[in-house]
Amino acid sequence: MSRFIRSSLSRLAPVVVVLALSSLVYAQSEGRPLHEYFQSPASYDDLRKAPDGTTAAPLNNELPPSQKPSRTPGDPPPLTLASSDDEPILAKDGPKSAEEMPAPQGGLDPFSAENSLDSQTDKVDELNYYSSFDPSVIPYKRGVAQNSVRYADGQYIFSVDAGRLRQVNVEEGASSTSSEDTFWGTFLLKAESGVYLPVPSVSASQRILEIKSEPAVPVEVFRDRADNYMLRIAHNGLVRVNMKIAAPNAYFTSDFSSTSWSSLDASQVIELPGEARRQASRVLAEIGVGRTMSPRNALMELIMYFRGFEGKPLDVSSLANGDLYYQISMAQTGVCRHRSFAFVVTASALGIPTRYVYNEAHAFVEVLWPGVGWRRIDLGGAAQDIEQHSAQDNNQRVHDPGKQDNLPQPEAFISELERFAEQQEERRQQENEELSGDGTNGGFDIEDGPMNAMADTESDMDNPFINQDDNITSDDDPEDISFLDPTSTDDPSLVPEDVRAQAVIQLGEMSTTLRRGQSFKISGSLYNEAQRTQGLANQKVRIILVSPSSSSTSNGREIGTLNTNAQGRFDGEVTIPRTLPFGRWSLFVIFDGDAQYKPAQSR
Repeated sequence: MSRFIRSSLSRLAPVVVVLALSSLVYAQSEGRPLHEYFQSPASYDDLRKAPDGTTAAPLNNELPPSQKPSRTPGDPPPLTLASSDDEPILAKDGPKSAEEMPAPQGGLDPFSAENSLDSQTDKVDELNYYSSFDPSVIPYKRGVAQNSVRYADGQYIFSVDAGRLRQVNVEEGASSTSSEDTFWGTFLLKAESGVYLPVPSVSASQRILEIKSEPAVPVEVFRDRADNYMLRIAHNGLVRVNMKIAAPNAYFTSDFSSTSWSSLDASQVIELPGEARRQASRVLAEIGVGRTMSPRNALMELIMYFRGFEGKPLDVSSLANGDLYYQISMAQTGVCRHRSFAFVVTASALGIPTRYVYNEAHAFVEVLWPGVGWRRIDLGGAAQDIEQHSAQDNNQRVHDPGKQDNLPQPEAFISELERFAEQQEERRQQENEELSGDGTNGGFDIEDGPMNAMADTESDMDNPFINQDDNITSDDDPEDISFLDPTSTDDPSLVPEDVRAQAVIQLGEMSTTLRRGQSFKISGSLYNEAQRTQGLANQKVRIILVSPSSSSTSNGREIGTLNTNAQGRFDGEVTIPRTLPFGRWSLFVIFDGDAQYKPAQSR
């Protein structure tokens, strides 16, 4: 499910904004979509039909609660054709999904995917990630591994040099060793007898300990030269395949020991075209890395450098007569696909065996090292937020390799890790914690926000007196409601007359979609209600977030202040706190008043 921070109308009539955790932005370059989509069929249900034309199984959300799959994490997944409505069905030409799931890192069919380096280097807000494994390896599922680079018309293009497919032995009855981690993978496939169907993997050299299918049909496992895995199933129609996998822990956490250049496996080094090699030599010279160093020191320098990239727009004016790979590398600009792509080209020119690996949400690299095997290396650059989807469980374990990343970590990389960990922890807390109350306010106190329940109708949202705890109705006279005037008492005669002039806040246009951790512009005017041309100069206004159901702004969260100029105008930027809980919020601009003017808030 998607999670958003939203605001809505309340009885305090705030400015209505949507504080979104993130949203997808689709960019184009030279008319080519940068985000490739799962190839959704005209009818998703058609993929689920059995050979006799009947639908093979209902969706999870169509099952009664007593029949929905339930298990303890670590147990085998349910062997059922039932699925969630966003679970992709794996076919011979890649995943199919009822939901649009952009894959900006590249096409998801290893047989045909060719990925070009692009110049859209700014960070992506949100991407969907489908978890096929328990524990989840988010965001490092091996969707496609590419081990070939060609250069054509100024473009760098990655693809798979598949070589001869090798059958993988299924070690029925075997167990994982102390140096391996165990996973369960579950895949829903549209099988065609004898056809190879690509499936995600956990590591390059995983062992298959067990395979079960529904219906019970013969399943064979194969892998290509880049260690992309695929299944060949003796069946036509929908099949659920569960695989018990043992993956070497060294793939996730091993150290890179000292070694010689001659010890590296030259047969696994990507052969670069002449122009790519020339540009890579320029990059290596510029960043001061070469074979005069030991292989380990050279690798550590490359990791440090490419982890130091920043997701931001590339200065395209510098590309007029320049090489895109060289420009991206020198500017240290780009998200995961750019830094991983550039790393592979650079490391290959140096003679280090390297691959470009990605899934629908993230790209990373693998390096082959003596005594270790293939080792996963994350260079950072993931989307601002990754929304995890799963077939069987709303709450999955996340794989813990048991050892902290001991590779170079520049400040930019650490900041990204902290942001991602924070977001995942917030998701975990939202999904795991038992919420107090009746759920109409997301388990938070009513004065604390956010409020997750929408009004029943559009007219209800416009009525500031409906569905409140104090049973106020639209028949009540607003003038009699004490919370609208904090100075009101049971005896109005006891309240001294306030002879100050009334101030008014008028807001200018502002974005209605805001993201946590990011700044937004806000502007407006503070003026005398009786003399609208009289702006109130040199006054402070406060920007407040309040639960939409709150009866007062006094318990709101102040997120910034601005000062008015000589004409009473205020104009500036305010940042949405990263720690703000999910939900809907109301935004107000508040003037606290002074000796001449009464308090005011935005209308």
